[in-house]
Amino acid sequence: MKFNWKSLLAIILLLAFVSPFLVKCKNDNHTTNQTDNPPVKKEPVKTERKSPGFSADSAYLFIEKQLSFGPRVPNMKSHKACGDWLVSKLKSYGGEVMEQTTTVTAYDRTKLNIRNIIASFNPQAGKRVMLSAHWDSRPWADEDTERQKEPIPAANDAGSGVAVLMEIARQIQAKSPNVGVDIMLWDAEDYGKDTAETYCLGTQYWANNKHKPGYTAAYGINLDMVGAEGALFPREGVSMHFAPDVTDKLWGIANELGYGNFFTYDVTPEITDDHLFVNMIAKIKMIDVIDRRASPNRPGGFDFFPYWHTHKDNIQCISKNTLNAVGHSVSEMIYREQ
Repeated sequence: MKFNWKSLLAIILLLAFVSPFLVKCKNDNHTTNQTDNPPVKKEPVKTERKSPGFSADSAYLFIEKQLSFGPRVPNMKSHKACGDWLVSKLKSYGGEVMEQTTTVTAYDRTKLNIRNIIASFNPQAGKRVMLSAHWDSRPWADEDTERQKEPIPAANDAGSGVAVLMEIARQIQAKSPNVGVDIMLWDAEDYGKDTAETYCLGTQYWANNKHKPGYTAAYGINLDMVGAEGALFPREGVSMHFAPDVTDKLWGIANELGYGNFFTYDVTPEITDDHLFVNMIAKIKMIDVIDRRASPNRPGGFDFFPYWHTHKDNIQCISKNTLNAVGHSVSEMIYREQ
């Protein structure tokens, strides 16, 4: 989702939820208040590593595979083909897969046939953790200077997040964690324009119509743009508001593992992403791991990775080091749960 947060205030009021802070959207058109919590550098605490590790090579191949289908834009044959592959692959890793299908109306009145893909591991476990990413791709290259009406490859936004989760699913097949893990692949996140309610359509649908009545989780982690060269992951404002404990736990593990050059303790302005609707509607605390880089020329002082919403968001912008930093950190956090 990439839009103006101002319009989301109407949604907040309709949800009878009054937020004590203003949020900044991915379009970055307006400044917002930052969290008062100053950056805190934490000393690494050495503990036993419990995860089976993470293969960045495998995750990289998962991105290439997604791109091989073409645009993952709802209603396109390539979107369906990629979805079929994701379902098949998650089942092959032992996931209990549920497909949540529906038709939603886009901002331009287009009817979109969408498909949330949910894979549950250790379904009998009482304590559960959500891991999510959106699997659709942007229908337009609105931040490019040419071919703006054509869909983008979307290697990083958000093929990278899906790839990290697919690799974690592969790990779980080999070594089961102590908790249940639900991998949520959201659809129609990036088919929107200008206003908040036009984005994250799959997540909004799920939050109002959970795949299992009464479903809940201890917490969730959403991955968005987690594979680009030079990525930085500061602590994001909505995450710090709803789940500062979860945020700091993941950042602490990442720094302990030696990924402090990726996971910084800066706090960025709040943005709207899939995690916002999980927090607000589903009432499950979820954080966002998203690439945000200092940019004095942008309101709020931060921008997205350089090829965001352009045709250069292709496999050439992906770094295995970045994939490893995110995947290893998230995996380690899951395997430490009791």
